Amino acid sequence: SNEMVLAYTNKSLYADEINFENWLEILLRDEVRVGFADPNRDPCGYRALMVLALASVHYGTEEPLRTLEDHASVTYVDNGTFILIDATELQPDSVKVFVREKSVDLISLLEAGVLDYAFEYRNVALAKGLRFVKLPDEVNLANPDMDDLYSRVAVRIVGVGGVVKTLEGVSIAYGLTIPSCVVHRKHAVKFVEFLLSDQGRQILIEDGFRPLDEPFTVGSPPPWLDELVET
Repeated sequence: SNEMVLAYTNKSLYADEINFENWLEILLRDEVRVGFADPNRDPCGYRALMVLALASVHYGTEEPLRTLEDHASVTYVDNGTFILIDATELQPDSVKVFVREKSVDLISLLEAGVLDYAFEYRNVALAKGLRFVKLPDEVNLANPDMDDLYSRVAVRIVGVGGVVKTLEGVSIAYGLTIPSCVVHRKHAVKFVEFLLSDQGRQILIEDGFRPLDEPFTVGSPPPWLDELVET
């Protein structure tokens, strides 16, 4: 798994003030500029919108979603218990909010001081040497135990081939497979074994990821993998 964070640099406004407790209040200040990836092109983008919607739920305020009023439409469903953000006709930059094709495109804007904050994955922030605010589990899409809460928000996007999709909030998770056409199968197997070992898990943690407490298989895995996961 991974988690969403709010990345920034020493050049960012209020860089020495922002923390786990006040991040939203600072983010909403008029002079603060924030960026996220295009949700129609980058999963980090639609997850950034989910973070804003979940922040609205968690803190009991509509202010986080008002930052999107020049970019996407927000609908409150079932007396506000469900929030739908429609990003299918996403609008370009405003004075406060910047949108780029990919989340990594925001990093140069952060480093140049054009942006104060950007929604990024934790592993990207660490890899690029950025400072970042850790967000509450109720907001960061990192905790599988909170999927019921995450599912209270959704983002409508234009997917591959122009197909419109509505994606409900869910914790971030990654999968791994060895392709059937692999050339060096023995080496691929060794890599999977290493990745699931204590040492491999520790490397993932140091690089900003969250190894699942209980990895699991999907479909019909080979016996060696079933045994490895069970151990």
